[in-house]
Amino acid sequence: MGNGFKVMLIILLSIIAIALTCILGFLIVRGTKFNFNISSKVATTLVDEKTIEDIKDLKIDVNYSNIEIVKGSKENIDVKIYSDNVDTYKIEEEDDYISIVHKEKNSFYAFFTKLFSKNPKVIISLPSDYDKNIGIKGDVADVKMASFEDASAVINLNVGDIDIKKIDKLSIDLSTGDLDVDKVNDANVVVKTGDLDFGEINKSIDFKTNVGDIKIGKVNIEESGTITLNTGDVKISSVNDIYVDASTNVGDTKINDGNRKSDIVLKIKNNVGSIKVG
Repeated sequence: MGNGFKVMLIILLSIIAIALTCILGFLIVRGTKFNFNISSKVATTLVDEKTIEDIKDLKIDVNYSNIEIVKGSKENIDVKIYSDNVDTYKIEEEDDYISIVHKEKNSFYAFFTKLFSKNPKVIISLPSDYDKNIGIKGDVADVKMASFEDASAVINLNVGDIDIKKIDKLSIDLSTGDLDVDKVNDANVVVKTGDLDFGEINKSIDFKTNVGDIKIGKVNIEESGTITLNTGDVKISSVNDIYVDASTNVGDTKINDGNRKSDIVLKIKNNVGSIKVG
């Protein structure tokens, strides 16, 4: 009986150890917001500046890589890849777009790479006046982007945090992660789980979230928009001369700014959480 109890105890402790290892692995993968660790090997590609005026789209499709898009000092596009497995990245120049693709060859190998190796990272330098589209698709990736006030971005991620300074048009579909944007004109955002923090939104807004708080400094829209969420608080510091139609099933609603006679309507609908405007 004593030996049987010891065997059961060993099995139980083994299961707990495995579970803790999996949790620790997830935390390593998830990481701290934009805490990029640079791996040892580097691959650099310089895209010829003659293609800049002709391209319509920058396409980035990564399995597991942090992405940083910065302003370059030159009139060309510079791509640097920091990874222990640079051969899993592919960069292509087509007639009207540039494509950066990263796919792990073996999912079992990729899993342990995520657990025990440093985070791979892609740094893309764009001309300061870049005004084309930036498309980003990824499984696990943090995205950090400098100010490109005339450009548009379409981002589709499974897990990751997004930090953008200034952008003209922004479309985001994010399963899990936080979103931080200083300034945007047109914002179309879908986030299942995560907090949204916007400094300023002009022209248009369409937000849909399931779980997470929404914080906006200034709303200055030119057409009617919507904010819909299931659980979380909404706080907007100021709005322009628009009508704010807000309702929540569970929580407080305080509207201290806006114009009820305006034809432009910002409709805020919440299930559980408070709403404060102004």
